[in-house]
Amino acid sequence: MKYTSSPDDSPDPCTTPLSDCTNRVNRRKAIKKRKRKSMSQLEILYQEFQQYPDWDKQHISRIMKRTGLTEAQIYKWGWDQKKKLGYQEKVKKLEKSNLSELFASLPDVKPIIREPSQSEWWIFSCCETLMPHVIDFHFNKLQKSYKELSEELKQDNTYKKNLSCVFESFINDNIN
Repeated sequence: MKYTSSPDDSPDPCTTPLSDCTNRVNRRKAIKKRKRKSMSQLEILYQEFQQYPDWDKQHISRIMKRTGLTEAQIYKWGWDQKKKLGYQEKVKKLEKSNLSELFASLPDVKPIIREPSQSEWWIFSCCETLMPHVIDFHFNKLQKSYKELSEELKQDNTYKKNLSCVFESFINDNIN
């Protein structure tokens, strides 16, 4: 389909695509510019909010007639006031509360004390006892093997062992 223009639709010789674009942007900015609410509008909004904080459509339309604001502006102002009020209440509650009130508000939970069964005692029982000098011997042996490994790594950087190898060799030595 081919679009044609009539001779009457010829563009204005003074306008260019760039000026046309800037004019549109300026018009949008003028439309989007917010105006502050007047003191009388704010007084009406505050009075209505104090009397009845939950607004329905009918209430908003009555406020619209009294203030001259749009439905969206009134709804947004009411929404913001509810949020502000809720935040202020939370802050007041936190300022007034202290630890004793906080602990008093917690539910009273009593610990359950019961005797463990035989199988549970077995989990915590120790099958083997080691004398302190035996434990010292094993730790000493572990330290020596760790020291040998660290010296070996200092001499040969290409050969890397991890600590688990040391523990495996320590365990294997003790089993044999």
